[in-house]
Amino acid sequence: PTLSHPHIISVLDLGEDTQFPQKLTYIVETFIAGSRPFFTHDKDHRDETWLYAKVEELKTQMPPPEQLGDVGHTDQAITLITQLLYDISSLFSQWVDALDHIHSKHDKAAYGYVYLDVKPENVLIGEYLNLTCIDYGSVERLDPHDSSPVEVFYTDDYAHRAVKNRKNNKPSSNRVRSSFARHEPTHQFDYFALGISMLEILNQVALIRPHVVPQLPLYRSLHLLSTRLLDGQNSDREGEN
Repeated sequence: PTLSHPHIISVLDLGEDTQFPQKLTYIVETFIAGSRPFFTHDKDHRDETWLYAKVEELKTQMPPPEQLGDVGHTDQAITLITQLLYDISSLFSQWVDALDHIHSKHDKAAYGYVYLDVKPENVLIGEYLNLTCIDYGSVERLDPHDSSPVEVFYTDDYAHRAVKNRKNNKPSSNRVRSSFARHEPTHQFDYFALGISMLEILNQVALIRPHVVPQLPLYRSLHLLSTRLLDGQNSDREGEN
């Protein structure tokens, strides 16, 4: 779909090049200077993400753990971590805003779209804390009155149980295919994946000071919101640190 929104990557050109033996489809999108993926649980690429860079920078400013018994040093640690949580909450808000736009009514989708591949790797964070959602290869149009079959592609780690229960096969190491009638997918699939993504990010922040961070009011609020997005479902993915 063609979507115009401050937090959705802009498509500048789309077409096919037939001069090669196999037809090549290309998409030209906006270049976002200084941007990094929000986060990934892929240990081989974590150091390329925005969250990893922010946490490592924060660690250099934090007082040593053995000094946290001192009131002044504890207050300093809380201030630094809380500021990071404020930045993350701003990014979460932008993420929700982008999803709300995707889910809303559009000219070619009266009932909106479902993203189906919400995950931190599909979000770029710019140098001025601006969030941009990318990779819309899995997006599907919603229609509660259409029973025609549709195949959906998604990342297994962030999939709602209803999607996993319809799993067909894994075309690649992290991509999975399922079959639905078009009226079956819902926006809740995206919000579940958002909840998993948010918990994944918050868990990384908690590791900075495991005995301090989970007690911070902003952390607790964000954690509660994340769990509410799971719709009473439990993720089958094992936690990774």
